Amino acid sequence: MKIVKLISPFLLSTSSLFFYPSTYAQQTDNPNFFTGQPPVFVGAQTPDSTINWPNAHYYFTFHLPNNSVESLGKVTIQQQQNVNVIPINVSSTYAFIGTQGNVGTPLSIKTTQDPQTQAVTVVFDPPVPPGTTFSVRLEAFRNPPDDDTYLYRVTAFPAGNNATGLPMGVGRFSFYRLF
Repeated sequence: MKIVKLISPFLLSTSSLFFYPSTYAQQTDNPNFFTGQPPVFVGAQTPDSTINWPNAHYYFTFHLPNNSVESLGKVTIQQQQNVNVIPINVSSTYAFIGTQGNVGTPLSIKTTQDPQTQAVTVVFDPPVPPGTTFSVRLEAFRNPPDDDTYLYRVTAFPAGNNATGLPMGVGRFSFYRLF
């Protein structure tokens, strides 16, 4: 059986890089990818944008449309190259239905971090169903010591084994000195 794989072009905004819903399709025999309407990376926010802020929270919000065929199994969030690596307290990662300003029901997750790439992987158990807006909150031990902008590449994976990730875009955080 041939399955149609939907591929999305980039859409750039002032705070994040998004993938816009599908505009063209490609045939493939691999069923371990998103079909139907793909998930959307809504954006990234932090209420803690001061340099050296301890236990800073970074929120990454996603929406899985009602007409998406697959549930979402996991996301990866990886800081892109910068002068400073922001260390993440992986054990404090939290996921929930809703957004930073509207925290809903917690989601059951397992979180790991690759020691080489520092990519954080958040696995949902059970997978996030279509029709859900949800957020992942990462906690940094401390914000970076210098004024700068940091980028995080975000990838979503459908539920299932050997799933193919869909690059969702880039979350952007800018950190500032108070005075």
